[in-house]
Amino acid sequence: MGFGALQGYFFASLLAFQKQGNIRANRWLALLVFLVAYFLTAEVIMLSGLHRYFPHVIGTGFVFWYMLGGLVYIYTRLLGDHEFRFSWWDALHLLPFIYIMAQMSRFYLLPADRKVALFEMAVSRTPSYQLSYLFLSVLLLGYFFISVRGLTRSISLKKEASRFFEIAHLSWVRTLLIAFTAYLVFDTVMGYLLLSQGNDAESLSRLTMMIMTLFVFIVAYTAVRDPQKLFPEEKMPVMTTKLQAAQVLSIAPFKKKYQNSALSPADAQKHLARLLRLMEKEKPYLNSELKLPDLAEMLDLSTYHLSQVLNQEMQQSFYEFVNVYRIKEAQQRMLDPAYKDYTILGIALDAGFNSKTSFNRMFKKCTGLTPSSYLKKNAELTQQAG
Repeated sequence: MGFGALQGYFFASLLAFQKQGNIRANRWLALLVFLVAYFLTAEVIMLSGLHRYFPHVIGTGFVFWYMLGGLVYIYTRLLGDHEFRFSWWDALHLLPFIYIMAQMSRFYLLPADRKVALFEMAVSRTPSYQLSYLFLSVLLLGYFFISVRGLTRSISLKKEASRFFEIAHLSWVRTLLIAFTAYLVFDTVMGYLLLSQGNDAESLSRLTMMIMTLFVFIVAYTAVRDPQKLFPEEKMPVMTTKLQAAQVLSIAPFKKKYQNSALSPADAQKHLARLLRLMEKEKPYLNSELKLPDLAEMLDLSTYHLSQVLNQEMQQSFYEFVNVYRIKEAQQRMLDPAYKDYTILGIALDAGFNSKTSFNRMFKKCTGLTPSSYLKKNAELTQQAG
């Protein structure tokens, strides 16, 4: 376990400076691996008797568990959404950590000899400890469930948007998280039974340390053996500030991808013309639940051929293509006097977006301005023209 901690520190430093793949997610994973390594270090120090030489380490590893759920959740958000940005709401994930730090503050402020004495007394577990143990387990299970659910949704969206280069990475993380969740269920049930019967749960603590060590080994092994799974190539297109501009992507990869397709270039152009007419006349993008199969069915096309048309002819994924139309619709409504009583959020939702956050990000990516700046700029232009 000590070797696992050392490997964790080493690998965390490599992740922190990794320039391939999703850089922000890599750095968040680096923080996660570093904290796992510290948790293992603190546990090894206490189990080996070295706590007498490092008394202020006692109890510091325990608080890691109150951070783990939020860290994993944010990591999966960063993986699934490249445009995810932190807000002050995300600070709420620190509340469990702040709570336990407040509870442990008096212990942390004790002199070294007092900490050692309390630790070596091995006081029996009280009912309040059992309650906090159960609370922590339920908290972690809740976070892990939401994280797995979010990853599953992201994998589905990546498939629909033809982001196949990211799916293996997301699937790997989801599998790892499901396995850890299964162990956590076992640990919760067995741990609570042992504590409620007055038995020591030290054996479970050692097993948990082994599981966390295994986590570090798996991440490090994957990075060496299959780096593409941990650091997928970053091929996210960058939108220009002009609403109708093409994506900055080479068309060569798409030609290679669809070189065996039965859809000829001439047919692809015909289907593209039909698609553009459909988008202009029927405005299916106003449906916030619109999916690639839905649009393909409207055109009597297979999802594969529709993806080919979008990727090859427009150099866009399905969601980029649809969201550009939604932004154009929102722009028109924001300047239409008929919508003067609508809020920006109301217009965004009517245009097909699911949230104001995603709307704001896409709006700025397409126009170079925030929605409020766009309205202000147009008001200034109207005044100058008047």
